[in-house]
Amino acid sequence: AVYDSIDEESVHKACLQMSGGAGPSGLDALLFRRITCSKQYGNETGNLRGAIARSIQRLCVQHIQHEHISALSNSRLLALDKDPGVRPIGIGEVFRRLMAKVVSASFKTEVQESVGPLQTCTGLKSGCEAAVHAMREYYESEDECEGLLLIDAENAFNCLNRKTALFNIQILCPEMSTFIIKFYRKPVRLIFKGGEITSREGTTQGDPVAMD
Repeated sequence: AVYDSIDEESVHKACLQMSGGAGPSGLDALLFRRITCSKQYGNETGNLRGAIARSIQRLCVQHIQHEHISALSNSRLLALDKDPGVRPIGIGEVFRRLMAKVVSASFKTEVQESVGPLQTCTGLKSGCEAAVHAMREYYESEDECEGLLLIDAENAFNCLNRKTALFNIQILCPEMSTFIIKFYRKPVRLIFKGGEITSREGTTQGDPVAMD
C-alpha cells in the first residue's frame, strides 16, 4: 500500500519536469516528454504512463536479477573540464531517470527524516546556499547574535562506499532500498565513443536518487 502513490498522475508530473541529454540509447528528455505527455497520441500516452507506474512499483517491491535490467543502469560517459581537473559525468537513460524521480518524489518525507540535516540537498533546492543565507539573516537580525556555521560541501558522488551505502539504506529508508539496490549492486557500465569503463564505487552523478 505504501507504493500506491506511484500512479499515472505522479509519472505525468515527473515527465513534465524531465530535462537533460540522452543516455546510451540516444533518447533525450525532450523526445521522451513528447512521447509520454503529448495530446497528439490521445489516450495512448495515459496508458503508457500507467504502464510505467506499474513498472516502477514492481521495481520497488520485487527482487529482479540485475541482468534483466542492466540496459537501464548503463550511462553515457561525459568528461567535464573543471579547470583544473576533469569530472566524469554519467548520463543515464532517460527512462531510468524518470523512474528515480518518481520514487524520490513519492518518498520525499521518508528520505528527509532519514538523512535529517546531514544532507541539505534532499527535498530542498540549493540546500547549502539556503543554509548560508538563513544563518546570515539570523545573524544580522539579532544585535547580540554570535555564531559559526560549518558546512561540509564535499562532492561525495565518486567517493561513497557503495556496499556500505546499500547496507545502510535498508535500515534508514527501507521504502527505497529495493529500488536503489537493483541499480547499484553491480558495477555500472559507462559508455563512451570508442569503449567503456565500469563504475564500482560512488553513485552516478545526475541520478535523482544519488542525491538522497
